[in-house]
Amino acid sequence: MDSRFDQVYTHPENEIFRVVFYPDRIYHARYLNATRSSRYRYYVAEVRGSADGTAIKGDVFLGGSRLCSLLRIEYSGIRLVEQAREFGRRLGPRTKAWVRVTGDDPGAPAEAVVTLHWDPVIGAYAAEIWETLEPPEGTPHDLRVLPLMGRDAPITRLPALSPLLGQVREVAVAFREDGVVYPT
Repeated sequence: MDSRFDQVYTHPENEIFRVVFYPDRIYHARYLNATRSSRYRYYVAEVRGSADGTAIKGDVFLGGSRLCSLLRIEYSGIRLVEQAREFGRRLGPRTKAWVRVTGDDPGAPAEAVVTLHWDPVIGAYAAEIWETLEPPEGTPHDLRVLPLMGRDAPITRLPALSPLLGQVREVAVAFREDGVVYPT
């Protein structure tokens, strides 16, 4: 068991409702994707948002031990919906986000495109970018979380961004429609 998780998770202010307050938003402890299984817990280190987008950085714990760093991107789609309507289209269940992450070395940012999936719990598109999807040796992923993992899945790994996820200093994002047109 990793004691760092207990130090963060058992703060007195989190003991009653398990609600964490950040400058831009309020998050419930059972809010993120992998918490459908009690084996996963999150430590959210920082949250920054704008009118229609949010970036969350933190760590994922599996069975009480730290698994990896993560970056979660959320997008409400407000501006993109209006743009799609101008062309007689509607947004489907997925959108794309171009993400550029700058770490401790500002001269070496990394960028990638991630697929965001509609999340009815938050009423927005979202994806979690994990540093690794590999579980610790001898500890399998929970079967309730495993279908959410993989390429273009709600929980994904982007090799270009993985080395920087533990040291995120700046995140730049741009959103666009998915390349697939869905029937409405």
